[in-house]
Amino acid sequence: MLARDEVLELELRERICSEFTKARVHKGYSLKQMGDILGISYQRIGKFEKGISSPTLRFLVKYAKALDLTLDVILYGL
Repeated sequence: MLARDEVLELELRERICSEFTKARVHKGYSLKQMGDILGISYQRIGKFEKGISSPTLRFLVKYAKALDLTLDVILYGL
């Protein structure tokens, strides 16, 4: 059984991944286009959006900027 903190971390990761995916699709960017914008492989973007890999804060900020968003919008839907 997962501890409460672990459950909250998983829920937050799911929300972040989902919001970034929605924002990318809304902007009309493919995984390849997003990877080109960020200077990384589309596979890495895909792993992040599926919750397979854990990105750094620097990566999250860069990703949000590329989509003209801020992290508070991603985290809280403001």
